[in-house]
Amino acid sequence: MSIFYRNFLRLCKAKGITPNALMLQLNWPPNRVTRWKHGSHPKMSTMEELAKALGCEIKDFFDDNHYVPEAVESDPAINDEEYILNIYRQLSLKDKHRFIVLVDSFVPEFPND
Repeated sequence: MSIFYRNFLRLCKAKGITPNALMLQLNWPPNRVTRWKHGSHPKMSTMEELAKALGCEIKDFFDDNHYVPEAVESDPAINDEEYILNIYRQLSLKDKHRFIVLVDSFVPEFPND
């Protein structure tokens, strides 16, 4: 699933509209959504209209800060450890340290043997 399509779905959800309902509202054929799902990207003029309808900017369709791996997106119960590890791997060295400090705050203190 492309970053564009994933963000398109996220932005629709945030606006409280389904992708097909948005297509109807814009008088566009619903098969556009299917093409985007399979990797096609809309023209710039189409993205401008989408952004206007969703109350966002074109750059929001390509923002990977909201990335969720597809396995987690389709089934949140799958492989939580791998999801957390993938997040950790993307962090800078400084942020890795901050992450570890934060995680340590969730672990109870164990008495010394």
